[in-house]
Amino acid sequence: MTVNSFPSVAIVSGLALGETGRIDLADGEPDVFIGGLPIDTSADVSVGISGGEVSVYDGGTALTKDGKIVFIDLKDQALPGNARYTDGLPHTNNGTLYVSSTQPIANYVHGIPMTSTGAVAVETITPPNTRIKTSSGDVLVTSAGDYIIAGGNSNG
Repeated sequence: MTVNSFPSVAIVSGLALGETGRIDLADGEPDVFIGGLPIDTSADVSVGISGGEVSVYDGGTALTKDGKIVFIDLKDQALPGNARYTDGLPHTNNGTLYVSSTQPIANYVHGIPMTSTGAVAVETITPPNTRIKTSSGDVLVTSAGDYIIAGGNSNG
């Protein structure tokens, strides 16, 4: 794997802090690990995947065989009563990280933004191949008639 450059974003406890003050967690290709957690330096994001098969643990956080953080987006749901904490971060029994893409930041644990529900505050997660719509609900297309797609890996 080739390291492009040191990430240009702030790193807190091994995670990329986005422009909104939330952790920027997206699919990508990890090319550097900081504190054992994956960073995609070409996109300046922490690399994660919703769900996924757990292959290895780093400090209690589940990673896939490709080195991506396994997470669950709880959105507005509270943490389950059986959540486990490692270094102040909530996980499932198998190490899957609990995050929220909708709840506001309530406090910080080791510099990591946390929501009032107890999940890690992450930037909005857009599923791969999401078609963008106008405010009236029509699907947005280019002049050539192609859909405009958001989310997922933009490397083509």
